[in-house]
Amino acid sequence: MEDMQAAGGATCLRGVLIPTDWDESGRPVELALADYCEQVYRIAPTDMVKALNAFLRHEVDVVGRITHDRQGRSWLEVHSCEPVRRSK
Repeated sequence: MEDMQAAGGATCLRGVLIPTDWDESGRPVELALADYCEQVYRIAPTDMVKALNAFLRHEVDVVGRITHDRQGRSWLEVHSCEPVRRSK
């Protein structure tokens, strides 16, 4: 599922959600998706970030859109996130 186009211009990515910044109490406040091609996508600071904390350090499939801010940094604006289920 690596970097495939979804309907409406969205991108589908598979990777592991990782913390990239923490508050004074040690709680993650910024996240990123690390894919298996060693690409790291910073998660855009939206309301979705709180929900994504449940999937920290887990393999997930994400549907979202890659955006750029005025400084030229890339962000992944997450629309949906599902844990990857492995069959046994």
